[in-house]
Amino acid sequence: MSHHPLQSLTLALLIPTLLILSSLLSLLLLPLSIPYSLGLLRLPRSLTILTLPPTTLLYQTLTLLYSKLGLSSNISSINSVVSAISMLTPSSICSFIDEDIDDCVKKLPMLKTDFVCNLKYFNTGTLGLTPIQTLKSQTSLSLFTQLDPFTNYYITCLSLSTSIQATCAKYLDCAYDEVSFCNSTTKGLNLVWGGLKDGNYFKEDGRDIVLTSNQEHEGGRSGLNYLEKIGVCKVVVVDIPLDKNITAETILKAFCEKFQENPKRIKAILISHVSCISGVRNPVSELADLAHKNNALLIIDGAQGIGGLFVSVRSLNCDIYTASCQKWSLGPTSSGLLFVRKEVKRGMKVMEWNCGGSEGEDGVASFGSSFYTHSIGTNNEGIIYGLKRSIDYLSSYGYYTKNLEKYNLKIRDDFYRYFEKNICESDVVMLSPGVESDLKSPIVTISLGLKRSNLDCYSYLYEKGFVIKIVADNQCGSGIENAARFTFHGYNTREEGRELVDALKEFIEG
Repeated sequence: MSHHPLQSLTLALLIPTLLILSSLLSLLLLPLSIPYSLGLLRLPRSLTILTLPPTTLLYQTLTLLYSKLGLSSNISSINSVVSAISMLTPSSICSFIDEDIDDCVKKLPMLKTDFVCNLKYFNTGTLGLTPIQTLKSQTSLSLFTQLDPFTNYYITCLSLSTSIQATCAKYLDCAYDEVSFCNSTTKGLNLVWGGLKDGNYFKEDGRDIVLTSNQEHEGGRSGLNYLEKIGVCKVVVVDIPLDKNITAETILKAFCEKFQENPKRIKAILISHVSCISGVRNPVSELADLAHKNNALLIIDGAQGIGGLFVSVRSLNCDIYTASCQKWSLGPTSSGLLFVRKEVKRGMKVMEWNCGGSEGEDGVASFGSSFYTHSIGTNNEGIIYGLKRSIDYLSSYGYYTKNLEKYNLKIRDDFYRYFEKNICESDVVMLSPGVESDLKSPIVTISLGLKRSNLDCYSYLYEKGFVIKIVADNQCGSGIENAARFTFHGYNTREEGRELVDALKEFIEG
């Protein structure tokens, strides 16, 4: 609906005026809002609006103004106005939004003062360090919501959802409506398997096949194993050898042979972007070509990929990519992302995406990625906003320019070389690709042999201030035994990596 010129002029003049007035009012009432937010002061219901940030006051005023002028009060149009104007608002006025992050790329490594942890942390593959700014933003927004749960959640938080979803779509390099929030890689994949099953992607005879590897995480495999258990499909495991000299050709050949055996029945490949066991960066783009050539899907477990490596799902050419963002993305616990290509999404039936909302195409609920939809109910606003803050943090250290990935691989390579130079025990075996390999990642895994225990190694290193990961024996049939895993992210340094090798040498020779 087009606006009358007078209406547009009125809006153009009133909106900046309202923003300035609401900002000044917030500043004048700052001594009142602080004790109120801490619960030290009680106000009559009619006066609590005076403690709201200017963007919230502006939102409520705009809603009333649109109504009085006879304009459409579509929530998305008001959100756009508020989001655009809030970019110009001094961050100190909005109590729940911390300072903006510089667009310029900061010099790595990340500052130790950005984190609570003081240990030499080499276990990002299990759980990453969350920046203090993320923790502050997460907590501040949750506290702000509780000042007036209805008003602040359904108005202020919903007004943030558009920019948060846009950040996540950019992070994966996908369309806005192809990304969804989930709380883990496992949950994302379980939604996928259930959606494919209910969408009748697999034939009823239960003989369709999903290929996977012997180096997958149990959580990533759990939903698929369940489908096999109830007779929906069969799971065929492709063996990827634990060999530091492994090549992309070896992996592709193993999958090609399976397609040659059953060219018509293989419906999908489930593969990790980066193996949580050996740290091999699988040739997923080539596997996507192989899958699509045979009318199959490529489904990627990205738990060990995005954040430590730059990821573009468009470049990978995958159909589905899911990740736990509390690892390499440094997000809050229980944060994750799920990408499903539009064409694949249309053929899936997932209750959380399709149970009565009105926000999406053809009256179907949106993709489940906002703070709130009719289909998924109410999300934790602090976690979702915290994830955005962590993505912004990675961006400030060169995630999009690949500077962060290059740094992670650089300190990983230094550790690798220093390890091979200084640790010469014949039974201690390096399992991860070498520094010249195209399959290397920021993960390095070693086998400690039969003379010593990886649990003892963990304890010894922890006493010296290091945190590492011990790998479960024969995880997913990989054949791995008595192994330790080390991960390298932006907060690790070359010096720490060498100190870790020196401590390992002491343990191995001791």
